[in-house]
This record gives sequence, structure tokens and C-alpha cells, in this order.
Amino acid sequence: SHNAGPGMQFLIVQAKFDQADPRWIVKERQDGTNVNGWHWTEQDCLPAIKAGFKDLAGPVIEENGMKLSVEGIDTCSGEAYVNSRKGKKFLIYDIELNLKWQVAFESEGKEVTAKGKYNFPAIDTVDGLDDMEINVKYDSEKASVQEANRFAYSKKSLVHKAVGNVVKALEKQATGSAPKPSASTSMSDSSVGAEQKSADTPAAPVPQEPAAAQEKQRVAKTSSSGLSLSASSDFNARVEDLFACFTDPQRMSAYTQSQADVCAVVGKPFSIMHGCITGENVSVTQNEKLVQKWRLKDWEDGVYSTVTIMFMQVDSGTVRVSITQSGLPEADRHGNKGVVDSTRDGWQRNFFDRIKAVFGYGAPSMAMF
Repeated sequence: SHNAGPGMQFLIVQAKFDQADPRWIVKERQDGTNVNGWHWTEQDCLPAIKAGFKDLAGPVIEENGMKLSVEGIDTCSGEAYVNSRKGKKFLIYDIELNLKWQVAFESEGKEVTAKGKYNFPAIDTVDGLDDMEINVKYDSEKASVQEANRFAYSKKSLVHKAVGNVVKALEKQATGSAPKPSASTSMSDSSVGAEQKSADTPAAPVPQEPAAAQEKQRVAKTSSSGLSLSASSDFNARVEDLFACFTDPQRMSAYTQSQADVCAVVGKPFSIMHGCITGENVSVTQNEKLVQKWRLKDWEDGVYSTVTIMFMQVDSGTVRVSITQSGLPEADRHGNKGVVDSTRDGWQRNFFDRIKAVFGYGAPSMAMF
């Protein structure tokens, strides 16, 4: 089995009571202002994930005279945080990873090596570990190494599973709520190897990286129309907390569980959920109002709606967030109708309900995770 390295361990720092009265533990604790993790916090865990990826270095599989091994990390960038609110912890990550691979084999009595990289362009919370993309890159495509290249390509599923297991193990350790990973994060796990041996058959030509996908044929061309929607919800929070949920990138990433590039600056573009939602801030009134040009990725190019988000302190413990959206198209770029209904549902499910579920600002109206 393959055990996570020391970087995968989360340290728990205990308070030093000395001779103090235990009733004053809040005062003595380093996190005395955040008892029991009640308030929203985050911890950078990218170094721990990198350590787990580093531990993947080593032999993967030997078959038919070919010896595949992972030589280590080439590059690893992005972000990964453990966010906490009201005692609940969850892992948010968006990482690009390149692992170096090598296949050693004999040719005419001499050992020859083929090298390349396993590229993971987006290991993120949105797409999930089972669906993350893996590409195989080759340092050389000479005839002398084509068979080795094919072998590296045919075993990419082993590497895919091992990388996923690293993240799952950290998620389980950090939150205690992730699905239990397999017994081993090693790519040389015998049961995995046996399964892949029968499932993976090398193709005749060296697999090439797919070219940029051609744009799908549009079924119906749409444009902004007079369609509009409105939605609102009450939250048990301060108005500045709710305003931050729509303008602070780390806070938005926490509840959307995806990358968010947002701010409270007029004229600045924004991107939410890895570019599924994009636009620009038209006007900003701190803690009161946001007006934005706003579009979904699957709308016709150039089609924007206008979103107005109002923040109103109803009473000392309640804030009402009201959203009006105008200029919605009748259909998306693929001709699918019902844009208004699906967008309204998106505001409720992906914003209102998630904010309440993650930060404890009220009871979600829908089942969440």
C-alpha cells in the first residue's frame, strides 16, 4: 500500500492550559475569537496536496518488457483551501498538474527510455475527480519510441486513479466527509493493474492530443429579449456579510465550490464557476446595490442580460437579497428553451441555498450536497 507522506498530515495545535481555570479556555486558546470553528475561515492546503502528488513518484507497472514509472512533479499550480463554517469543513481546489513519466525498455540489447508528461489541466471541485481530464504528452515521437509512447498512453487510467486518490485522501482527512478512497493510492496496486491489463489495449498509431474541438453547430440563433425574472431570499446575517458573498472571491469560491474572480470595482469583469458565468460590474454601491452585465456560457455570443442585486437590512438580524434580471434570451445557443426558469433556479440553488448551507445564514429551500 501507499501511505501519504508527512505533508499530508494536518497538525492539530492544542491549547496550553498551564494552571488556568478551564472555564477560561476561550481566552487562552489561540483561536479564542472563533470558538468551535463557528465563523468562516480557510486554510491553504495546496502544499499538502503537492506532497501527496510527490509521493506518487515510483514504478507504475511492468508489462511485456516495458517499465512505466512516474518520475515526479513537473509543475503543480493553482489553489486548494479547507474552508470552515459553523464547525463544517469542506475542501475547495482548482489545480493544474503535470507529472513526468518514463518508459524503459530494451532495443537491440540496449536500454532505451521514452519520456513525457501526464497533464491534468483542471483538477477542480466542479468537474469532480472521476471526470477530470488527463492528457499524455511525449518528449519525442520518433519511430524508436512509438511503442513506449503507446504503452504510457494505455496506462493513463492508472495515473488518473492515483491522482484522484491523493485528493480524496486529503479531503477525507481534512473534512471527515469525503467518500472513502481505495485502500491504496499507489498506481502499482495489483488489483488495479489486473483490471487495466484486460481493459487497456494499445492502439496502433501513437495517440495524438486532440486538436481544439470545432464549435458545435448552433440550432437556433438567439438574442437578448424582453424576458426578465426576479428572485429574493432572507438571510440571518449582516448586510456586509451578504455583500461579501457576491464580491469577495474567496467567500464565493467557498460556497460555489469552484473558482471565482469577483470584486466590487466598477468596470471590472468577473468570472464565476470557471467561466460558466461572466460579465462586468456596471455600478457598485457598497453593501447596498450591484448592477452587472451578466451572461451564461451557453448563451449566444455577445448576449448579455442586466442583473441588479439589492441588499436590504430588514431588521437587526435579517438581510433580504433581491435580484432582478432583464434582457434574458428566449433560448440558449443550442436552441434549448426555458432560459428564464433555469436561470431563476440557478440563483436559488447555486447562490441563495448554498450561501445558507455553507455559512449558516438560514435554512436552504432545497436539498444541497
